[in-house]
Amino acid sequence: LVNGKKGDGQVRTAAKMIEYLSKTPEERIEFIKEYQTDHDTPQQFAKALFYWKNAPAYVVVPTDLAASPKDALMMGEYDIKLGSMTADPDTQNDEFYMPEENNPKLGFIPAALLRSNHKLSVDDTIATHREFFRVEKNVRTGKSFVTYDEHFNSNNQPVHPGAIINFKPTEENSNEAVPPIKFIQTRRLEFWLSCRGVTTCDMDRQQMISMVEKCRRNYVCALPSFVLRGGGAYVANCVMEFANEESVDWKMGDDALEEMRGSKCKCVDDEDFFEERFKDCHDSKRMRIMKHTKGGSFDLLAIKVSSNLISKLMPGQKFFVIEFSCAPSQKGIGTEGKVYSMRLVFRETENGWVLMETPYSLCACAVGVLNICAHKGSALCLVWAIRNCFTELDFDTLQLVVPPSIHAVASQIHLMHYLYPAPYDDEYKMEQKIKKEAKETAEAEAANDAANEDLELEDENEMQSNNAILPTINLRQEIKKWVEELKLSIDNRGIAHKCDIQESIAASVTAAEPNKDVLYELRKRIRLINQVKSLSEGTAPKTLYGCYCKENAPQDLSYTGRLQDYFKDPYKEIYEGHDSDNDSLESNRVGYEVGGEFLCIGTMHSED
Repeated sequence: LVNGKKGDGQVRTAAKMIEYLSKTPEERIEFIKEYQTDHDTPQQFAKALFYWKNAPAYVVVPTDLAASPKDALMMGEYDIKLGSMTADPDTQNDEFYMPEENNPKLGFIPAALLRSNHKLSVDDTIATHREFFRVEKNVRTGKSFVTYDEHFNSNNQPVHPGAIINFKPTEENSNEAVPPIKFIQTRRLEFWLSCRGVTTCDMDRQQMISMVEKCRRNYVCALPSFVLRGGGAYVANCVMEFANEESVDWKMGDDALEEMRGSKCKCVDDEDFFEERFKDCHDSKRMRIMKHTKGGSFDLLAIKVSSNLISKLMPGQKFFVIEFSCAPSQKGIGTEGKVYSMRLVFRETENGWVLMETPYSLCACAVGVLNICAHKGSALCLVWAIRNCFTELDFDTLQLVVPPSIHAVASQIHLMHYLYPAPYDDEYKMEQKIKKEAKETAEAEAANDAANEDLELEDENEMQSNNAILPTINLRQEIKKWVEELKLSIDNRGIAHKCDIQESIAASVTAAEPNKDVLYELRKRIRLINQVKSLSEGTAPKTLYGCYCKENAPQDLSYTGRLQDYFKDPYKEIYEGHDSDNDSLESNRVGYEVGGEFLCIGTMHSED
């Protein structure tokens, strides 16, 4: 089992080991024989099995033979000797470990090897097995362990061992061999990132290396050990916490809206706040920010605020914390219900409340420790919209106006044509009209804001001087346009968005009703014949070939029937012309009989 079969990983091997331990001594022997017989390399397994049974191990020998090893350890009345897992007396013989013909063994004498390794200096005492067992000395060298030097971050705060890794030689370690990052163990990189607040659970090794480089370029500082919880490969960020259980005080719903509209978040209303926070965000990130804001990434029911949290990084300071849960940008199979926890932290200063940067305001996404991720940016946009656009709405009304959580919508059934109407549909035309009017209104407001224009021009000139790619998306203007679309949608439809399940059910019922437009089927079939005709003549766009051709080859085009096959029940009243028969149609008038009169709606040409 210590050398598992090919294809057996840690989980399968551990399960078989548990099965082995549950058997009687006689059954274990048979189990091992069967396992070795089925093994890909039986000799290698036999050698590994010998190591497991007879390799040297430290055996606890109680001073009082009547006491158990556990009691002897607790009382400190014991001695340590070198033995084996099986306690076979033959293992005390040095020759037992020497290999014989067709009998794999260790190939060295454990006691002799230890005696050889423990030739210490004159001023040091001879190491004993008890010292090795108590981890007082190194079993490989026989020398005493030394305490590690305490590490400090750039703010001179103590950090966990492993939070600081020398990725390149410095003046202090110029004589040391510094391995490249690709040779550093994955667990060390994972711990290094965790000590900076980076969530690594969804990262592979290459992504970890990339994230380490980003943190180094952005000078992300290791968090001090007194704000982290856990150890080993798990570290939890506890920068913001309640002083005790009695101080836990979260506000939600209308109470949360009242706090967010108060003076504690006033800094987001400043003219230069958005440009300062988002100056490094290119248009693609700004588009993702708006998609999160408008697309239901936030669950309003999960938003909560508190003024009772404290931070050991800044003792005695007053903070206001808003916590969100935001859906990831990449949504698909396997991400159902997945959200990132996120917080925005504001601190009271002499000049008012200000937004705190990382590690106070932090998102649990992979790049949440960097400047502004799309989730944190959309949270700020939502706060700005609540303060400046939804000022009069209570919580229940706001839930009806703002799109619900995308995870809640994804678990419902909606009519596709209701959510995404066809271009020729009246609903689609109404949507385009609403977007156009909202855009015109937002642009008119922006044109009247001279101060805003001056600020944008100043930023644009500065970025042009640095040869940077200029962002063209103004987030505040986009938010105003979105809010205007919601208002126009309410005025025209009676609802702000189409994610309401009751409205979707009503649309499904309407769609299931028989089509009362008697000419709809006729127009549909006319379009179909015209498309086939254009394909035959080679004038149709290439996108149509996949619908009517076999293997997209024009020579494989064929009608599914004669022309008159397109005009049959329940439309018996359709006329195909009066001057020609159905077998040789050249110029046919197509129409409908209403009140005994023939109404021609067009002509159709075909060679069939």
